[in-house]
Parts: sequence; structure tokens; C-alpha cells
Amino acid sequence: MNELTQTSRGTAPRASARPEGHPAETANWDVVYDARGHLVEPHVRRRLGLGTLDVRKYVASWRDADAAKDLQVDIDEMYPTKGPNHRYRFALFLGFDALLERSQIAERYDLAIFSSKGMSNTATRQLVDELSQVGVTILIMHDFDVSGLSIAHTLGHDTRRYKFHVEPNVIYVGLRLADIKRMKLQSEPVEFDQIKHPCQ
Repeated sequence: MNELTQTSRGTAPRASARPEGHPAETANWDVVYDARGHLVEPHVRRRLGLGTLDVRKYVASWRDADAAKDLQVDIDEMYPTKGPNHRYRFALFLGFDALLERSQIAERYDLAIFSSKGMSNTATRQLVDELSQVGVTILIMHDFDVSGLSIAHTLGHDTRRYKFHVEPNVIYVGLRLADIKRMKLQSEPVEFDQIKHPCQ
């Protein structure tokens, strides 16, 4: 369930979504969304919930200049890091990470793995935005159906609720229509009831 809070400073963080229908009354609200997915860092297996507060805290942990002062390096231990710095340069978005856990793709290729339940929420898009700003490439693997294509599109494009501050560095690594035709994969009929384009 979503939680609505009003900030004491009177200004909402840049990534906050606005409750629909009352933009003037809610302009100073800080809208907080529950986690609807997770990200796992490679090697350390640090797991992050993809909710508004979780993502804010995670981004702050690698931006905080004072965090470096707390690092105590022991040559016999793994180098302690938070966020993408010294840990990963690619993040793979998909919906079936259990298969990758068994194959250890994350550790072999230094990939952060993240996913969301259905359509990505605002916090997930903020994470993509922040990772893109520090040079992380977002790899997207999705189902080749309307839902999968819509999820992939929303993860890298502006929507009514979230405007990216930099163009996300996104690479689609799944099958394309040309691949499906070349491989002669089986198709299935689909009927659409909605009038609105799925990528809008």
C-alpha cells in the first residue's frame, strides 16, 4: 500500500510522484511508495528493496562523501563498498532472477540484478536514473508481449509520474521481432481491449 506523507520542509524530493487529480493541493507532499521489487549487488549479495525510501537511502550511501572515511580495508577481506563504485558497471533488469542465481551470472560478469513486480514503480525508475548518472549501463531482458514491451519502455522513458534527469543508458538484450521471425518461433493470437497505446 502507498503511504502519503507531507514534508516538513515544504519541498518534495525531485523523484516524488504527485497524487493524481489534485496537483495544487499536493504540490508539497512527499509521496512514498512501498517496495515492488528488489536489486541484488554482485559478490556481496546485498539486497535492496525497490521502494522510495529504500532507493533514496541506497543512492545516499554511495554519494555520501563521509562514507569513505568509515572504510577499513583488510587485505584478507573483500573490499567494502556500497553502490556501483568498485562493484558493478552494469545492472540487468528481468523477472526471473532465480535462474541467474544458479548460474552465478552476477558474480561472473559483475552484474547487479534487479526486477519489479509488473510495471516498474517510481523508485525503480529513480534508481535507473541515478545509476545512469554514475555511468552504469542498464540491460533489460523482458517477455516479448505487450506487457513486457510496455515494462521495458517505461523503464527508460519519461512518464507522467517520473521525468529522467539524464537519458538512461539502456540496452535491450532480449529477443526482437527480427530474431523471432528468423528463428521461426511460434506465435499466439492476442486480443486487445484497451484503446490507449501500451507505451503511453
